[in-house]
Amino acid sequence: MSTVSSADRDWQAVLHGFQRWLTEHWPTADAITVTMADAVRTNGFSSESALLNVSWRGAEGERSRGLVLRLPPAGDGVFPSYDLVRQARTMELARKNGVPAPEIVAVEEDPEYAGAPFLAMELVSGRIPADEAPQYCVAGWLYQATPEQQRVLYDEFHDMLADIGAIADAHGQLSFLYRRQGPGLAGELEWWADYLSWATDNAPPTEMVEVLDWLREHRPDPEPPAGLIWGDARFGNVIFDDGFRVRAVLDWEMAGVGPAEVDLGWSFAIRRSIQRGNNLPLDAELPGFPDRGRTLERYARRLGRTVDSLDWYEVFAMLRMGATLKSLSRLLVQRGITDHIVHTIPPLQDWIYELMERAS
Repeated sequence: MSTVSSADRDWQAVLHGFQRWLTEHWPTADAITVTMADAVRTNGFSSESALLNVSWRGAEGERSRGLVLRLPPAGDGVFPSYDLVRQARTMELARKNGVPAPEIVAVEEDPEYAGAPFLAMELVSGRIPADEAPQYCVAGWLYQATPEQQRVLYDEFHDMLADIGAIADAHGQLSFLYRRQGPGLAGELEWWADYLSWATDNAPPTEMVEVLDWLREHRPDPEPPAGLIWGDARFGNVIFDDGFRVRAVLDWEMAGVGPAEVDLGWSFAIRRSIQRGNNLPLDAELPGFPDRGRTLERYARRLGRTVDSLDWYEVFAMLRMGATLKSLSRLLVQRGITDHIVHTIPPLQDWIYELMERAS
């Protein structure tokens, strides 16, 4: 998928500005040059990224390093604001707690250098399961892997997901991620309610308002302990090595604070949509993937507590996804793109009503 915004970006100016920033901030490096390997359009239609090669001369001779430069969209984007400092702090916190987020190399809030704030991080090599067509469950390296290899990847992903959810708000270390709408699931719900209104120009579809009301009425009580929420928990946001183990966890712009079930429900909902879209079994879309029961048992053991109300969290996930699709559709129309497949995707999937009935 391509990043969509209401404007285009001058990448040559960005490279020139970033090279100037490096020259000013790397005093021991001489003859710094920055070249672009590729402009990467992120899967989430959100921030823009570029793969860079940075070369310089230092005390040890000629050196080079691959970096990823991340900027907010040029013009309007899928989200109302893009806080790259917040993203960087989240990634550094994750790394401090043993989660392999990419190393942060630079964060700059001043748009004077690159025309916008930017975040630079290490370029991590490896492989990413495709969650765009053809998806990982019907073609590609993961599809062609042995069941044993598929199982390793699956367990690695869910172990890592539990480790993220186990990062507690000790001594307020997650306070920079608090929603202004309030703490816990109530605040998270209201943030997304406000986002839905913004994404639809204050005219959200009736069915989405009804689902939002259902989520408020059936919010889990008691609420599980709060921890770090990754926000976009899916296979396509993880880099794996040749041994099918996690190398890096990407895309933290939707991070927040709440129960670990928020991320697990999002991951399950994304997978359920992919499974249904490819007419595959709802429990295990690849031979090496375990069923839902075994997944929850292992996840809960790793997290250190039971996991409840997953149906509610999957419905919440699909409301969030639907709101994001509405925002994206609006941006496409603004750019005169009226025949995109996004316009044909319903904002809510029919299967969520089965979950709502079961959870009521």
